[in-house]
Amino acid sequence: GRITEIYGPFSSGKSTIVATILASFQQKGGHAVVADGEHSYSPQWVTTFGIDPATLFVMQPPCLQDMFEQVAFLCQQLVISHSSTPVVIAVDSLSSFPTREEIEFLDDSKKKSGQTDPSRALGLHARYCAKGMRILSDLIWKSKVAIIFVSQLKENPMKMYQKAKLGGSAVDFHAVLQLHTSKLEKDDSSLTINLRCEKNKVAFPFRETSFNVVFGEGIDDSDTFIKVALEKGLLTQQQGGWYTVTKTGVRGRASDVVG
Repeated sequence: GRITEIYGPFSSGKSTIVATILASFQQKGGHAVVADGEHSYSPQWVTTFGIDPATLFVMQPPCLQDMFEQVAFLCQQLVISHSSTPVVIAVDSLSSFPTREEIEFLDDSKKKSGQTDPSRALGLHARYCAKGMRILSDLIWKSKVAIIFVSQLKENPMKMYQKAKLGGSAVDFHAVLQLHTSKLEKDDSSLTINLRCEKNKVAFPFRETSFNVVFGEGIDDSDTFIKVALEKGLLTQQQGGWYTVTKTGVRGRASDVVG
């Protein structure tokens, strides 16, 4: 019954984090649903993170209003069925869905009639997001569904050197957890991501961590294990990339210690 938002610039690991969460839900016997506005979820890509494409329910609504209606319908059905199975719904991404007015304006007859492009209306996308979030907020709590919204940080034309999210502040107000992703390092085979909790209503906020994502494999668990072990004092780092297990005295490289 909680709303989570993951936002950040392009290629900063947002979809990777979402795919890892979907895989965790499936492995624990839950149902994973994704509203794919970017048409990027393919069977080959999701299997990289351990997702079973046969049981992954993928929705591809044509517009923003349809996306909110379909998510609300799923929540309503879960409330009626009194299902106890954990369900996660991921919207990837919120800013990729056009409004229904923008799609209808593609009709040549409306262009020739002299109608104004509705996409120029002030805050059109934000107003529909605010309306949808007000409706979903109560349904999500009643159905006990975990919903994740992915938002993109884009250049703000009104303020130099600042970025903004498309869709206004509706998700900011309704989200219980907000995670900000950013790139630290990148090479040909991996990407280092920094994850910072900007808002948290169930625990302490403003915590952050970093982890590696290996292309074609997903999040590097071994690297995370080494970092946690070092923080807890279970491992001691030696020179030359060697590690010593503090209590047992076992020595070896990172790959040997994890193994």
